Amino acid sequence: KDSVLLRLKRSETKIEEQGGVRREGIMEWPEFSAGIYVECFMKSDGSIVLTEKELLYGSKDAGWEARFGQPSYTPGTSVTLRPVEYDKLNQADVDTKSPNKSLFQELVGTSTFHVENLRNREDGSTISVKSEFRIIRSRISSPNSSS
Repeated sequence: KDSVLLRLKRSETKIEEQGGVRREGIMEWPEFSAGIYVECFMKSDGSIVLTEKELLYGSKDAGWEARFGQPSYTPGTSVTLRPVEYDKLNQADVDTKSPNKSLFQELVGTSTFHVENLRNREDGSTISVKSEFRIIRSRISSPNSSS
């Protein structure tokens, strides 16, 4: 389980035909001592498509086995993060069970990387590495809200 920091620029590029906003920034992986240039597309339904574009700093040829099943970093990973819907509780119940749940939103998504140069010893099939991404962010107020 690795932690990351996702730092996005404040500037936004609205993409009207796709119904969302594109932002870019850096995803830092402290355990890998690496930073990756990412593009995020924030969709109107609350989901985010995060795409890793290139390694900005850190080792590109060592230590990436946990993510890619090989020592080298591979750009292009894309994951769709969707808001987690907690039980259909009313706001008072959510605040009682966990006071911070109303302040933050959790988004979850998975990505799968197919390792080209590794095979299963038993049957020769390809090996895939599946990663789960969990991002906690502050809640976004809707444009129609009065606060």
